[in-house]
Amino acid sequence: MRCGVCGIIPVNMCRRKMLMLVLALVMSLGLAGTALAASPVDTIKAYFAAAAKGDLEGMKKLTTGRANEDINKATPRDKQIIPGIGAAFQKVTDVKITGDKATAIAHLDATKLAKVMWDTGKVNLAKITDPKQRAQAEKFMKDMYKKMALEIWKLKVELVKKGGAWLISNTEPLKKDKKVK
Repeated sequence: MRCGVCGIIPVNMCRRKMLMLVLALVMSLGLAGTALAASPVDTIKAYFAAAAKGDLEGMKKLTTGRANEDINKATPRDKQIIPGIGAAFQKVTDVKITGDKATAIAHLDATKLAKVMWDTGKVNLAKITDPKQRAQAEKFMKDMYKKMALEIWKLKVELVKKGGAWLISNTEPLKKDKKVK
């Protein structure tokens, strides 16, 4: 069965694909220029600000290498979700700078991302003509939305300083924390 959110990938792959997109976008931080990359926090904030606007060109200016390629490969569905990823950004914590290397933790509120996915998913859901598949896809969307609404995603971001600018060199997902009600 295909996902009711994107209508393209299998249901069991939907959350994984979305997380991989988030990771690819966060990993693509870099080349922010000295004005935007005065600190690791500035680099991360500038990237998510561009993502929140759906500004792929702005995001590309903050990327290098593979990360830039990932943005270039963004599907139309990915482009619909990018503003949600930017809106999901909450804060940067645990910044540790050692010489020309740094690490930080980026926090993403999955509720905001889930809302964008829900809104775009409803459009794709309308394209499913089989009533049984549509009902299954709608249930999946509702369940995913409820679960994501209770999560804070954390990403470890590794940065290097080159030419006076902080560039993202790697990201990796950390645990998902449950929100306190």
